[in-house]
Amino acid sequence: MATSDIGKSTFLNVKNKDTGEIEKKTLIPPAPSDGDLGGISEEELAQITKNKEKISSLNAELIDGRTDVDGNVHDKIGDAVRGQARKLRENLVVRQKEQPTDPNNNVWISDEDDEVEVPDMGELNSLKEDLVSKTEGQIKGLLVKDSYVDKDGTIAEYIGWSRTNYIDVSQYSLLSLYVPMTIRYGVWLKEDKTTVVFPIVTTTKGEIELFVPLDAKYVVISDSTANMENVTISVKRRKSDNLYFNGKRIDIHYVTNGYIANGSVKKSDRWAATDYIEIPKNLYIESDGTEEDNAYNAFYDENKVYISSFNTKGKYIKVPDNAKYMRLSTLNSNEQRVYARNPLLLKVGSFNVGTWTDGKSSNARVDPAKVKAEGIKLRRFLGNTNFDFLLCEEATHEFDKDYKIDAYEYCFKNNLPFYWKTKSSTEGSPQVRQFLLTGKYELTNVTYHDYECESTRGYVTFECNISGRNITFIACHLSLESSSDGIRQKEMEELANILKKCEYGVLCGDFNAFSIDEFTTHFSEFNLSNHGYYGDFNTWPVPGWESWNHCLDNIITTKSIKIINVLMGEIAMSDHKPLIAEIEVM
Repeated sequence: MATSDIGKSTFLNVKNKDTGEIEKKTLIPPAPSDGDLGGISEEELAQITKNKEKISSLNAELIDGRTDVDGNVHDKIGDAVRGQARKLRENLVVRQKEQPTDPNNNVWISDEDDEVEVPDMGELNSLKEDLVSKTEGQIKGLLVKDSYVDKDGTIAEYIGWSRTNYIDVSQYSLLSLYVPMTIRYGVWLKEDKTTVVFPIVTTTKGEIELFVPLDAKYVVISDSTANMENVTISVKRRKSDNLYFNGKRIDIHYVTNGYIANGSVKKSDRWAATDYIEIPKNLYIESDGTEEDNAYNAFYDENKVYISSFNTKGKYIKVPDNAKYMRLSTLNSNEQRVYARNPLLLKVGSFNVGTWTDGKSSNARVDPAKVKAEGIKLRRFLGNTNFDFLLCEEATHEFDKDYKIDAYEYCFKNNLPFYWKTKSSTEGSPQVRQFLLTGKYELTNVTYHDYECESTRGYVTFECNISGRNITFIACHLSLESSSDGIRQKEMEELANILKKCEYGVLCGDFNAFSIDEFTTHFSEFNLSNHGYYGDFNTWPVPGWESWNHCLDNIITTKSIKIINVLMGEIAMSDHKPLIAEIEVM
């Protein structure tokens, strides 16, 4: 190094650890004016030379890193890398479209003298070991030749057999497979790739479905190489598809091979059972498979003493009051999804509007001079009550005596945007068969029914799917009789039978019950808003009949829906008063 080189000072900005300030440090000090080394020793001079060489080398590497394959120099290394990756991806996609594919759907392209195998580009951006086609959902894992997986998760060599690589299934809940054989050697594995959730055993071949256990991270399947080369695995449903309501999913773990029968474990390689699980509040379970597949589950008390068995398929699960724990069991490859679901709160009303009368005159409708005042009165009542559903009987289309104003459009639409109504009086529908059904949620599968008995009246059913609960509503208007022995009893019996079939059911209407005991006679299996836990409500307080308790109107629910409050609305627009129930759907 020449003395003249030393005169070219090189500096480095350094943060002082004590003050936090940035200071300029000299790496190569300037030469003194007299031309000597300024008191620098030979060792220090050697270190200075070494520092300068490192800086020069680093600068060269930075320039090289910012230069792409086409010779363009970018301001930043990241820009150069991203640009080349983007160009490579575009080239591969173009070549994939231009080149033929082999039977495994891989694309072979040529880069000068080297052949490169490029996997299907379905999800190149994710760079996962197991690629999933966005269009077909097919998992394209790699086959490992001369190898198989045992039922305990052990991987071993076996000439003539092949197994899949570890296929990550943590994001899926349901797989669709084509297998030319029954699966005898397959396993669901946890994240450590050694702990078996449970083995996979199937009894059919061809198109099959496998439900991914909640705590499974990988799946491995093995059989003869000839069979495995024809196996396809596709994603049918992702786990996120199941989380469509407000609640928390509970982790469950299967700890033994077997099923729960009358509280005890019966050993079986085709089944898997959990340990004791503390029952969450508002338990809800979704299960795959048939009802028979899901019948082997049990409740236990705080001492883990067996109480009863239960089925988890397609129905609300009523937990015994003294139950603290449960155990679940399922066929291998089926999935049970356990939730602590937040309750759904709704306000439901039933109101016989009496063709919009004032409570004194019959079939009056509103006088044109009073339409504005009466309309505001009804709108305020709807706004203050804040119904989720209001089901009205004897609800003619026309609000006024001149038959010009539509009642729903004039009073209901602003608060309850979804509705259904029967034909109007001018279209031949009698008053007692007219309904106006309104709600904040869409009303689906609305159907008007005639009673099976000789009744001249009818009822309407519809469904609403809210936060994953499919709720069936029934609006009714029963026959008026002076005794409890006639047609009305048959109508009640028919309605009770319909309600029994509902997982979540709400029956509303004017029952015209001559005796309030008719409710307990026909609806003892259900929850009653009127003549129930909250007492009696005289919804027909006609002057001159004050001494008679007319509980004509009611809102009745299945046991899966809890009635948490009952009110009677105060509005003079009918000979009836509206009944209002605040309900909690489990």
